[in-house]
Amino acid sequence: YPLLERIYYALVAGFDVFGNYYHQVAVRLYMDLLRIEGESFFLDFLPQESREGLMASWYKGVDIHGRHVHYHGAQMPGGWQPLLGQEPKRSFLEELIANRFDKQCGISIDEVNYTKEGDTYPSLPSQYKCLKDYITAFKAVSQPGTALFKEIVNYNANVAHIRVRVDEDEHGQPLAPGDDSHDVIISLVVNRWHDNVTFFFDFREENVLNHSLDKADFLAGYIGSYPNVFMDVHIDELPEFFEFMRTYDGSPEAEKRLWTYCVNRADPTFWESYDWMQKRFDKVAGDKAGLFDLNRYYYLALDGLQE
Repeated sequence: YPLLERIYYALVAGFDVFGNYYHQVAVRLYMDLLRIEGESFFLDFLPQESREGLMASWYKGVDIHGRHVHYHGAQMPGGWQPLLGQEPKRSFLEELIANRFDKQCGISIDEVNYTKEGDTYPSLPSQYKCLKDYITAFKAVSQPGTALFKEIVNYNANVAHIRVRVDEDEHGQPLAPGDDSHDVIISLVVNRWHDNVTFFFDFREENVLNHSLDKADFLAGYIGSYPNVFMDVHIDELPEFFEFMRTYDGSPEAEKRLWTYCVNRADPTFWESYDWMQKRFDKVAGDKAGLFDLNRYYYLALDGLQE
């Protein structure tokens, strides 16, 4: 609680949006210290011999005992020894979710995006016959090294809202022409790997990025208020879409094909797509809905790509 309280007073009660440069820098440096303190508290739950190695894995290229981090692990032993396997951090989190959190909170393991200890990422299915096949495909292309996320590293390429068009309802009954009420929304969120996040003064962010380790989460519904792009894919196109993500090579042909799935600013149907996304969001989010902000939407209007 004291850590949460200090975060509140630094970033909420005591934060001046119009403050001078000194205030902005001081808050950022203080937040760095609070983050490191929180990481240290987390590591205290784990075996003593694993703590320093985990902290070092979060700060690659940085001396964790030096002026940037000042990490000195607690001398008390961890209290979770019976739970821990080869990956104590993962085992600890799984124990919290399975047995320690109140079930009413609705916190559970994400079966699409999370890999348990010992699990490996699957390959793309050879055929798509049921929902499980599509879930397997999403998990396959979410893994680090997937070509699309490794090749497209622009800062405007981190969040996409995907509309998957369907022709049948959940009972397999054909839909009436023009009925799009059963179309599915999936948010694609790219997790950019940082070797460390201590680049405020001494480093540039691009020096600590490692795009070969970037991975993605595919989440049901809308995640993020600043979509970088809208995507529109028919369910029959999904197998080709998954294979395209896996093999994307950045060539002009591949980029042109990418924009057959994406809605770019020059598309005559752009506002039609935006309005559909916004109306669906209003419907599912109710009084918690707001307007999607397009300030981070992919900035180039690419004429002729869809001809």
